[in-house]
Amino acid sequence: MESRKLVESDYEQLKEWWHEWGWVDPPTLDLLPENGKGGIMISQDGVNICAGFIYEVSNANIAWFTFPISNKILNKKLRGTALEFMVLGVIEICKQKGYKYIYSNLRNPSMIQHQVNNGFVRTGNNFTELIKLL
Repeated sequence: MESRKLVESDYEQLKEWWHEWGWVDPPTLDLLPENGKGGIMISQDGVNICAGFIYEVSNANIAWFTFPISNKILNKKLRGTALEFMVLGVIEICKQKGYKYIYSNLRNPSMIQHQVNNGFVRTGNNFTELIKLL
């Protein structure tokens, strides 16, 4: 498997993936870090498998890993392996950038488990996501 930094042209594919997984309103480019380029894409043999975004917090020693998404039509086992690879990649990126913490908030049980498998600690069972457009 290979990892690379997201590029703006990945957004259309990610938007398709979000729709395939039932997202009515996927994140817009201007909501994503670096206008859609602030994250990681995992692929194998030229096929994109999954991606996620890393918000870098400038006034704290923490990064925020969010909006993980995968190519739903691919084999579940391959997606799982790629998601684990992505979590490890995010951890390495954040370490290299000097962050001490990575924050993540999720609903998907599989993605939660991939993060727990790699040292993330659950801090609660329920949460409400709120966003305000200014």
